[in-house]
Amino acid sequence: MQRIFGKIPAIAAINTPSTILRGISTTSVQLKANERLRDEEIVHAFDRISVVDALTGKPQRAEDSSEVLRRLERSKYRLELVSQSADTPLVKIIDKGDEYRKAKEKAGREKELKAASKAKSKMEKEIQLTWMTSSHDLSHKLRKAHDTLSQKGKVSVVFANSSAHKRVGDPEKESIIRSVETQLGLGTNTNVVRWKETERSKRFWAVHLKGT
Repeated sequence: MQRIFGKIPAIAAINTPSTILRGISTTSVQLKANERLRDEEIVHAFDRISVVDALTGKPQRAEDSSEVLRRLERSKYRLELVSQSADTPLVKIIDKGDEYRKAKEKAGREKELKAASKAKSKMEKEIQLTWMTSSHDLSHKLRKAHDTLSQKGKVSVVFANSSAHKRVGDPEKESIIRSVETQLGLGTNTNVVRWKETERSKRFWAVHLKGT
């Protein structure tokens, strides 16, 4: 069995009130409430504490807080306040090695999720344009769409409608849409297909293509 406490005999429980808040300010305890008190902070705040059994989840007999901390192998373990709502404040013994491993695993998972999210954003690109966008700017922005399609990603090219563009008629819009589709390889490249039908609404027109 792994040793948590050193070779110091357990101290017998004393017949005193189970919880005694020591002479520190109530504010200092409240400030630590969200962080949870640890080690000396617990000793400074409470005379008597009860350690929660890691296996059963049940609190053990109340003991002198300083003695509990003194018996602990501090290089491997620490105390953390669980609750002070009971007659006796409840603490648990934290395995520092286990805590480190869990934190490392969590950081690894977050890193993987971030990488996956970044990869997904690269595979799904939306290009927003206006009907007045110059052919030079259009070609420049479509180059990014080509990269996404070549990686089997999805691309949406969206042309916004506004009062300033009312002079651009539907026939001209259709011509621009067909030009975009052609530049992106639809009809000429068998690896480019629609993933959604072209949208035509009062607010915008949009072409939706994907690489295969």
